[in-house]
Amino acid sequence: MSIDLVTYANKTVTPKNDAMIYEKAIDQNGIFYGCTISVSSNKVNITGGYGIICGREFTIETESIPVTLAPSGTLLGRLYVRLDLSDPDAPIQLLTTTGASLPALEQDADVNFTNGAYEMELATFDVGVSALTACHTTYHTISGTKDRLVVEAHTTDEITTGANTSRETTASFTKPGYYPLGIVGYYPIWVSGQTSLINFYLMYLSARSSGSTSVYYGLQNTGTGSVGYKLRFYILWVEE
Repeated sequence: MSIDLVTYANKTVTPKNDAMIYEKAIDQNGIFYGCTISVSSNKVNITGGYGIICGREFTIETESIPVTLAPSGTLLGRLYVRLDLSDPDAPIQLLTTTGASLPALEQDADVNFTNGAYEMELATFDVGVSALTACHTTYHTISGTKDRLVVEAHTTDEITTGANTSRETTASFTKPGYYPLGIVGYYPIWVSGQTSLINFYLMYLSARSSGSTSVYYGLQNTGTGSVGYKLRFYILWVEE
């Protein structure tokens, strides 16, 4: 058959099967517990911890990794995790590299499908002739989805509609580092005019992208007089 059900009775679910699902569900690479990084003398020190790379969980034990010091001047250094699914003997490694400049990280976006390689930086540091200095932790700290959600409240300016008229308006909002999920609630705040008029209002995200969104709202006054009110609404964002 050209189709097969993986998660079913008496079927074998492999680490690859799990990783492909977890990668999409978690959609983050980084550390979720431990892994405090520091430098001392000629060593990079890391405490034990847990992380995820491309949907695959890994553990790190407390370790001090020796680094060859610079013969002169100052070099740049990096501590990183390398996932290489084509290497059965060492599918994951904790490595360092140094140089006048640091090479680009190898990051195969389809690593779980191609059995390729993916590298994730944990920290950078300076390499001097006598010691390592200027250690900076660079890994992403993974949090649960609920911890990544943010609700922002907004209120429109006063909107006035005449008898039997409609209004359509679009407003833009930005939040760098977050992706807009939707409008989670809205309601009118009466300002002026006849409170008994029947008005229909509609609000939704008309466009969305990383760090920005556009909100559309349409109003319909079916009464015989003008009315003015504001709309209070809430945008749900998730941290990327």
